[in-house]
Amino acid sequence: MKRTFIAISFIASIAILSGCGNEQKTDTQEATTQNTHKVGFVTQQIDTTTTDAAKQNEDLKKQLAILTAKLEKVANDLSKNVHEKAEELKQKTSPVIENAITKAKELKDKATPTIEDAKEKAKKVAIEASDTVKHALSDNKYIPMTKDEISEVMKENKLFQGKSLTVEKGYKTGDFYALKLSAKTPRGEQRFTVFIDKDTGRTFVGGGFEKDGTKMAIPADLKVVENGVLFTYGKGDKEIYVVTDPECPYCQMMESQAKNNLENNYKVNVILYLHPLHKKAPKMSAYILDANNSAEMAKRMHEVMVEKSDKWKDYNVTDQKRVDSMLKDAAKAADELGARGTPAVFEKKGLKEINWSTLRD
Repeated sequence: MKRTFIAISFIASIAILSGCGNEQKTDTQEATTQNTHKVGFVTQQIDTTTTDAAKQNEDLKKQLAILTAKLEKVANDLSKNVHEKAEELKQKTSPVIENAITKAKELKDKATPTIEDAKEKAKKVAIEASDTVKHALSDNKYIPMTKDEISEVMKENKLFQGKSLTVEKGYKTGDFYALKLSAKTPRGEQRFTVFIDKDTGRTFVGGGFEKDGTKMAIPADLKVVENGVLFTYGKGDKEIYVVTDPECPYCQMMESQAKNNLENNYKVNVILYLHPLHKKAPKMSAYILDANNSAEMAKRMHEVMVEKSDKWKDYNVTDQKRVDSMLKDAAKAADELGARGTPAVFEKKGLKEINWSTLRD
């Protein structure tokens, strides 16, 4: 009885195990089937997505091709339009340019003879001026000296040893050396001329005269003279230099007695040259020169020298340095002209000194 129960229990256990195995087998098959379906679905989705992407790519290529074609058309149209406008502009401007070129050639053709004529005239004037200078030097026998020649002459003459002298220019004239010197003195810078005998070394300070009565004088430097002209007045064509001093009584006399003649018949270039003993002259000159133009300066000079105005006494100069510089240049000009005193009058052409009394009204 006991053995039969054990056998039945064993058979029942085998049956149960066998049933469990079949149930597990069925679950595995279903899982496999489900996975297969899922893989198929995913594969289908991938295929669909790939197909859509390919289609979109084709659409983009078509759109890009259309856009490229449109851009090419726009570029071609723009290039064509620019070319047409350029041609149109060229056609419009070509006649203007051609006309301008023609006019320029005409002007050049007209100007060329004028320019050439001007060159010839300038050349002729230069030659004449050069000949005039050469002629003047030749007639007066004033031959410029070199620096070495001047230095040698100065060394040989004891008169110049140890002196603070400056040689401004030197000439050889006949039997003499002619030197223009400047020296610093308590009364300011002084200029003077010396003539030195070539053979004996004798030295003559100042001027001299040739046997025909002409004055021995070093040729003046016109640049220095012109730079010293302080103002100009007069309606005439004949130019003169008038070296004057507002405090000088003889200068005042000339200004009073020759005023009308000078204003109407001459062009007067005024050079103020102040005597060291004339203490009022600097203030008088400052009042005259502190004006704005030549006409006003001439008017003030007449006030001071003829009308005896005393406006200059309490006058405050606006630019004293300018006035001092002008007077310094004027002094150099007077020395260059060889003025020995005031008043002194020189013709501009030839720098010949003339007697002021011949200029009275």
